[in-house]
Amino acid sequence: RQPRALAEAARATVALVVRKNCAALLLVLLAMSATGEPEVKKCGPEQAEWRASPLTETPDLSFLNHKPAGRHGFVRPNGEAFAFQDGTAARFWGTNLVADAIFRTPDALIDAEAVRIARLGFNLVRLHHHDSGSWVRPNVIAAQGPDLLDPIAMRKLDRWIAKLKEQGVYVWLDVHTGRVFRPDQGIPGFEELRVGQDAPKAKGFLYLNPRLEALTLAFADAFLGHRNALTGLRYREDPAIAAVLVTNENDLSHHYGNLFLPDKGTPWHRARLLEAAEAFAASTGIPSATLGRTWEPGPAKLLLADLEQGVAQRVRNHLRKDGLRVPIAFTSYWGSSSTIALAALSQGDFIDAHSYAAGNVLRTDPRKQLGLLGWIAAGHVAGKPLTVSEWNHGQPLQRERYAAHLWTASIASLQDWDALMLFAYYSKSFGKPRASIWNAASDPATIALMPAAAMIFRRGDVAAARKRFVLTPTADQAYAQAGAPQRFAAIPSTLEQSRVSLALPTVKELPWLRSPAIGSGERVTDLSKSRVAADATRVQSDTGEIVRDFTAGWVRVDTPRSQFAVGALSKGPVELSRVRIDAQTDGAVAFTSLDGEPLERSQRILVSSAARACPTGVVAPLWRAQPIEGRAWLRLAGAHRLVPLDPAGPPRDLSRDERGLVVPLDFSGGWALIEPAP
Repeated sequence: RQPRALAEAARATVALVVRKNCAALLLVLLAMSATGEPEVKKCGPEQAEWRASPLTETPDLSFLNHKPAGRHGFVRPNGEAFAFQDGTAARFWGTNLVADAIFRTPDALIDAEAVRIARLGFNLVRLHHHDSGSWVRPNVIAAQGPDLLDPIAMRKLDRWIAKLKEQGVYVWLDVHTGRVFRPDQGIPGFEELRVGQDAPKAKGFLYLNPRLEALTLAFADAFLGHRNALTGLRYREDPAIAAVLVTNENDLSHHYGNLFLPDKGTPWHRARLLEAAEAFAASTGIPSATLGRTWEPGPAKLLLADLEQGVAQRVRNHLRKDGLRVPIAFTSYWGSSSTIALAALSQGDFIDAHSYAAGNVLRTDPRKQLGLLGWIAAGHVAGKPLTVSEWNHGQPLQRERYAAHLWTASIASLQDWDALMLFAYYSKSFGKPRASIWNAASDPATIALMPAAAMIFRRGDVAAARKRFVLTPTADQAYAQAGAPQRFAAIPSTLEQSRVSLALPTVKELPWLRSPAIGSGERVTDLSKSRVAADATRVQSDTGEIVRDFTAGWVRVDTPRSQFAVGALSKGPVELSRVRIDAQTDGAVAFTSLDGEPLERSQRILVSSAARACPTGVVAPLWRAQPIEGRAWLRLAGAHRLVPLDPAGPPRDLSRDERGLVVPLDFSGGWALIEPAP
């Protein structure tokens, strides 16, 4: 039950989303919780003693990367996974570079950040908001003249791609995000493109306007056909490009279908919708009068899905004919989308999802709430790879945002998802530091946990689930009932125990909809039944490696190479197989083997810690981080020392008692190494 203030915030967010088309603003709808108060805007007197946290000296996980990226050939879909052209398995832990971070960062900082991104464990970067002309300047769209691409912006893009490639970091490209169109481009119904938007844009209108489709294809030809001045390869020829998303957060079936109702002021596009409705009625036998009720689940949603698939198929065919070889997704599963949105998306090479959280994610009740990860799982179509090109907490800065990252990496590994991209590493020029959830590169509550998360996910430290459940809704449940997938309690209640995916039902009205072979797995027809007991307070993976107490608000992961505890650490000691954590501060503490050996034999162990962090309101220090008070014990033979990394400090020998090596948790910064004493 939400307080009135939160309900009002949710309504305000919906209105803002319609205007700004930003998935991140849907976080209130996705995971609003009365238990998670937002962080203060900046540090107050009570945080004056928290440590300054520069996060300049990082652990080095770049050894995980293929250098250069692309040396194993192009990425290809392989059932529910990705593989490289030579058969090597492909799994990506990534992040986003956004807007000014791409175009206003000095070249020397581009080179340095490419190195740092690889050191932090990332092997994929999405270059996003490259064309959003209403607020990103410069961007890749030429402001004037006969050339479509802006040469200065493209030189920056070339450099990012080349330098990331050198470091073994693959690149994800979007074709269309927020391009602003001009009156001189011969677009019918041009003035209608402003409805619900801050400038003439294609969101929603793309599906009904052939001229917008043609302009998008022309841009794709120029953009993907651009030859990188540093690599010598066209973007579409470069195996370091991992995947392409055609249009970001742009669907009819859930978000934009109502733009063409009689009261919306879009008569030209409404006429095109009515023409499509008449043709759809003639081919399906559905009364055309019902096809205009786009706000309701049912026949109108099938029409919208058919329009989505038609444009998506033409664009994919065009890109393939043009020589693009990497996997293609048309748009995103995002912002509390209904299950019908998956119909057209499932015809692409993979499904891409976006999800944002608010409040304490570890208190999400798996019997009742989809939450941050449940919304992602709701988009996992059986037989298709799943990527998440945007995930994070959202604004305002959340008090317990440290809680999401290791848990997300662990569940993604349990589910055997294929690629996750934190949003965002940076969205402003790297020459102008700014504290924000969208500039996570310096946030000690976020970036301090990325190396441990990368090892958990990329190396498979958390094992894939032993059991697999495939949800099989009826056509009525999937496409004609309001509230799907929120009605499907089987999704969140299975998510943390076993693998879960969704088999989309076929319907005669959508003859192109073909469910792929889903292989082994137990079919589930009762989607409303929870797999977590009514009196339960904890949920555990079928491997036994992950346990979450959603009442107390903590998660613990215990694997041979990675062990951690996150959340309510102050409630009492945490006992894991090789680690004991006794902290008086809530936060996250992780022990990760860096040399691939189990912790008891490892010669190089990364200790990561994070708790609350607040922006200072000044550049130096940009953040202050709450130190974790307490200590841990590591069951490891021999003499060892602790080497702080952030900032670099003198090594100190670790003492030992009957429980093992004693590791202080208040070491300066977010990282330290445990190494054999010389």
